[in-house]
Amino acid sequence: MTSININPETNPTVVGDITKPFPLKDGEFDFAVSFNTFEHIFDFNTPMSETFRVLKKSGRFIFSTPFLHQIHGSPDDYWRYSASALENILKNKGFTVRSIMPLGKGIFVARYSLLYVVLPRFLRPIFAGWAWYMDRVLETVSARYRKLCMSHNYPLGYFVVAEKPS
Repeated sequence: MTSININPETNPTVVGDITKPFPLKDGEFDFAVSFNTFEHIFDFNTPMSETFRVLKKSGRFIFSTPFLHQIHGSPDDYWRYSASALENILKNKGFTVRSIMPLGKGIFVARYSLLYVVLPRFLRPIFAGWAWYMDRVLETVSARYRKLCMSHNYPLGYFVVAEKPS
């Protein structure tokens, strides 16, 4: 397994800045995986293009990115990508989008996720359970709620699978 990270404390295979060309060969990998990284990169063009370059034909790019989430550094936090933005970015870089799955449950879980950091630790499980319960009940009894208030409209993030064409 090969990893790239700007922080040497994470013990990556390659200590490097992914906003610069990757020190890797063209078409070297079957898969590229990234979790909650792209919101921290001001210019996503290089890492997207470089990921495409280092993948083999039919190679898969699997990643996640938050959407409804408090600002969090590392060292900076720049973006929240919608499903439409992700689809267009990937297509513009040459990828075929296989799936963009919204993460979360519904409006109550989405609101809970924003309150999480301010809630006392002992209240978090109570509020989390209540939020999941309310989303589940309203999803079950209300077609309007299913249409307007579920994860497709209130995503906490997205899980994405894209492929380099063969």
